[in-house]
Amino acid sequence: MGYELHIERAHPDSIGKEEWLALVERDPELQRDAANGECFVRFLGECRYGHGEGWFDWHAGAISSKHPDAALLKKMLQMAEALGAVVRGDDGEIYSTADFDASAASPSSGFKLWRRKTRNRLLSFFTAERDDTPLPFKVGDRVKSLNRVGVVKRIDRRANFGKGEVVVEFEDGQCMRQWITAHGLEPVAVSPADSIDNGRRQ
Repeated sequence: MGYELHIERAHPDSIGKEEWLALVERDPELQRDAANGECFVRFLGECRYGHGEGWFDWHAGAISSKHPDAALLKKMLQMAEALGAVVRGDDGEIYSTADFDASAASPSSGFKLWRRKTRNRLLSFFTAERDDTPLPFKVGDRVKSLNRVGVVKRIDRRANFGKGEVVVEFEDGQCMRQWITAHGLEPVAVSPADSIDNGRRQ
């Protein structure tokens, strides 16, 4: 396994096999390598793997390359533009020509760019402002998650780097922890009989 970048378009307008092979035939920097598969293609330009050692492969409507360096990434961006597509990483990040200076790129800059993008996404997640939106329940309230009913035991808005946490104990004794920002819990109306029973227990 390894980190891959993909040239792709939104479904259902995915990149067809014949469309990919036609692009290869028009591009002098690309050469089919049937020994590795019908749609496997060698990049004849220079890259960190050596001359002619960079590769691209088409599968299920997308063109991929594993651990591409700056030269391969530049080629992917060029091909994506020709195909009306985008270059996307395994983590969903989008790449563009504005992301790096190809003339100054080092052989490992493709990985460095991915690392910087991933770091920025993580920072954005972990430094998000705390969500203070009022909840439709409080500690001690009965709530429902799908078909299970339980009682809210704890609400901590500072947990999970500001995403918050709700702890619910269900009737079978099991506990569930959910982010406040995506708790999916529904308050359960308390009947008059339950209110009387709660008052007696208190």
